[in-house]
Amino acid sequence: DILDTIGEVSKSDGYVLDPHTAIGVCAGLKLKKTEEYKNSEIVCVATAHWCKFSDAVESAVGKTKKDEIVKKEFPKELQILYSLPSKKEILEAKAEEVQKFIASTLAPKS
Repeated sequence: DILDTIGEVSKSDGYVLDPHTAIGVCAGLKLKKTEEYKNSEIVCVATAHWCKFSDAVESAVGKTKKDEIVKKEFPKELQILYSLPSKKEILEAKAEEVQKFIASTLAPKS
């Protein structure tokens, strides 16, 4: 349903949904088909930029269409982020450990 929704909205409206937003849009479109909501306006707020999920977008709209969209709409800020090194820390699944990590990460460096 998610990839179908991304593809359908891209074709009908020219707007590329990210997968998370597509879930909400898909649910809203299904609601519009019910008797209770058929005359209602449905508002769905985008939750992310589709560029974060370009593989899913490619699956939904095809490589050629995705490449066209990327040329027009890929934000410079995201291009810069993709060029930066990735960082990760593995923590125990305990709130105290996460809190400690956040506090130490945000602490001023001397």
